[in-house]
Amino acid sequence: MLDALLAGAPTGGIALSAATAPHVEWRFELAPGESDAGFRLIGPERSGFDAGGSPLSRFMGRNRDLAVLGDRLVRAENGHGQIIGIVGEPGVGKSRLLREFRQGLGRERVRFLTDRCLPSATAIPYLPVVDLVRTAFGISDVDPVDSVADALHAGLRRRPARC
Repeated sequence: MLDALLAGAPTGGIALSAATAPHVEWRFELAPGESDAGFRLIGPERSGFDAGGSPLSRFMGRNRDLAVLGDRLVRAENGHGQIIGIVGEPGVGKSRLLREFRQGLGRERVRFLTDRCLPSATAIPYLPVVDLVRTAFGISDVDPVDSVADALHAGLRRRPARC
């Protein structure tokens, strides 16, 4: 089985057996492997609402919060930079609030960059900011320093996004 998986795995890719696929397909994007032995991982890890699961409950009681976010977006669009911190205990609806706000805007209005803070990464200063910059400029963890510098310079020369 291992030989068949390795034969069908792309260079530097991840191959999974057919027996493993049902345990991870809800969280990762898979495609049939080159051989009949299994699958290959083709998409990044999905998390939060994208990972599937039960349907969402009705969103209610957060109109004031949505209005504040909308007001801050209008201010940012008018050239007044904004930073918003959304804090709260696990499960109070921080991610859901942002999801509902984003869905109400449409795709063309703003570009969203997201990241998460992991408890295991507290020793790395500014890791969420570094990850956001990587996402914004299309930089991966394995890119050589020269290409990172080129990507940053090219991105900074482009006209900034509205938000």
